[in-house]
Amino acid sequence: MMKRLVSAVFAATLFAFVPAQAQDGATFAEWIAGEWAGPGQFSGQDSMATLSVDAAIGGRFHAFRYRFAAAGADGDTTYFEGLGLYHAEGESAWTGQWFDSMGNVHALNATVDGEGLVARWGELGRTHYRRVADNRLEIVDSMRNASGEWQEFARYSLNRIAIRAPAD
Repeated sequence: MMKRLVSAVFAATLFAFVPAQAQDGATFAEWIAGEWAGPGQFSGQDSMATLSVDAAIGGRFHAFRYRFAAAGADGDTTYFEGLGLYHAEGESAWTGQWFDSMGNVHALNATVDGEGLVARWGELGRTHYRRVADNRLEIVDSMRNASGEWQEFARYSLNRIAIRAPAD
């Protein structure tokens, strides 16, 4: 029952908006600003995620608000919410802090390459935000395993549902 309710709520969110069109030639920070939603997998379970990216604190930071709900095989649903505050340290380097509903706080160090952002949170985790089309974003979360290799634990394909205006 809960799995169906979560799926219905996220489906309604996805289809309640007409996808907005991103501007060509925008920087990654300008391009990613807005509302995103879509399906994916978290630890092998079907999941739905949303991402909201906008200017924060007088336009000096980029706020990434990330949420997902994953329905487990046992009928339980895992809910997660996180907030990353990034500050641009030049054109391709961002730093910041991550806070989430599990009580985690991580230092963020990220690199922007034009088509994406690779954020390292602490020494053991990373998230790739990658532009795959004008209005489609892929998010891949990974952690280092015991042998030091990156192991993916979540992957989402999000569609743009709204654009945010740039900060003044």
